[in-house]
Amino acid sequence: MGVRVQISARLIRWPQVCACCLGRADEVYRTTYTRVTGKKVIRTDSRWWQIPYCSDCLNHMDAEVRANAITSASAYSVLTLGIMLGLVVALFGSCCVGPALFAPAQPRAGKQEPAKPGQPNFPKSEPPKAGLVVVMVGSVLGGIVLSVGGYLWSQRLKADARDRRRRAMQHAESLASRSCCTLGSAVAYEGWYGSVHTFWFANADYADAFVQANPGKVLRG
Repeated sequence: MGVRVQISARLIRWPQVCACCLGRADEVYRTTYTRVTGKKVIRTDSRWWQIPYCSDCLNHMDAEVRANAITSASAYSVLTLGIMLGLVVALFGSCCVGPALFAPAQPRAGKQEPAKPGQPNFPKSEPPKAGLVVVMVGSVLGGIVLSVGGYLWSQRLKADARDRRRRAMQHAESLASRSCCTLGSAVAYEGWYGSVHTFWFANADYADAFVQANPGKVLRG
């Protein structure tokens, strides 16, 4: 769950141990907050703090970030593209070939056989256009195949992304020790107003050490 602490101070002291495992700190991690203000004129203001960390915890935090970056975005793109192409191909057969197929028959060009006495002389019409039927049916079937193919391909890409993300997360877990409180960032900077700053700590013991390092400055924890 973590601990949220608000502190009113211009100068903040950080316990010189790793914020994740409480081991010896030999590196720093920068936690940043960006404030966006304005409607017509957008203004941004970023502030950051350097948090003591050990290199081992930085390694598993970076690995966790890379694992979470593995998404199924390409699968959704393939699915959308497959459905759109399928609809285009199917509509081509229905909208372009259909009117020509069901249009009124046109009389044949050339001479007409004379009608027998007492019978009207109707022009002979062309036979049904079997080629148009084949094109129309083929277009519809082709659209279905493209849509189904896009769906199956997208499902395969999703499964592959889930597998890669699972293996990447297992790698991040293998880099963490038993004393680590989280795979991700152990401290998050949640913003400020005036001289008041808000932090979230994943490690409650580090939060207590932070309060003790800044006596009289903490508003609530």
